[in-house]
Amino acid sequence: MNYKLIVNNIHKEFDTKSGSIIAISDISFDVKAGEIVAIVGPSGCGKSTLLNIIAGLDNPNSGNYYFDTENPKIAYMLQTDALLPWKSVLDNSLIGLKIRKEINEEKISKVKNLLKEYGLKDFIDKKASVLSGGMKQRVALIRSLAIEPDILLLDEPFCALDYCTRLSIEKDVHKIIKDSNTTSIIITHDIEEALNMSDRIIVLTNRPSVIKKIYDLPFDDNINRRSLPNYETIYNSIWEDLNE
Repeated sequence: MNYKLIVNNIHKEFDTKSGSIIAISDISFDVKAGEIVAIVGPSGCGKSTLLNIIAGLDNPNSGNYYFDTENPKIAYMLQTDALLPWKSVLDNSLIGLKIRKEINEEKISKVKNLLKEYGLKDFIDKKASVLSGGMKQRVALIRSLAIEPDILLLDEPFCALDYCTRLSIEKDVHKIIKDSNTTSIIITHDIEEALNMSDRIIVLTNRPSVIKKIYDLPFDDNINRRSLPNYETIYNSIWEDLNE
């Protein structure tokens, strides 16, 4: 099996004035190449902490994790789009490549094609400030994928969007990631978002957070998942897991 990431027994606690608080405990899972894994759990259970550790922004107290390559290229898409409003959509999309000094005509052309394919053709040269929330998230994703990361981390990327916008962008974001065959981890507290975006769902408990259950989703990428008879069954099962 071709694994992109293996996480072994990650444990993280924080020292506070009132004592030590365990955020996550004995977390182990793997992510296959090209797979989208969603991690769901109650607010404050340590989802973002786990993602920060995988991104190398924080260290676990114990446990470890391995990528399939040394010095993996990691893209981290945050809750806010973090676009520069005074720069054009194209310039925003190319920022990662410029920072890494990897920009060339071929990559610029590839980014332009992605912008055109996903509804931003008429906005390529316009300032990011004129975009809607959903459009900004598409640009943020294309910016993340432009560097061709080994793994893409998404931290509740749609939480700032209204419900209707989230529904419309989920399909696009899923297709963009799948078309690029980018291995991805998305954390969310929204069960529907996890069901619609991922190949597998890891359910975490309340803090101190451990893995409650892992769901392998039996869904075809080309079908409206909400229309499938087992969609509601899996939704209800995850809901029960989160409320135990």
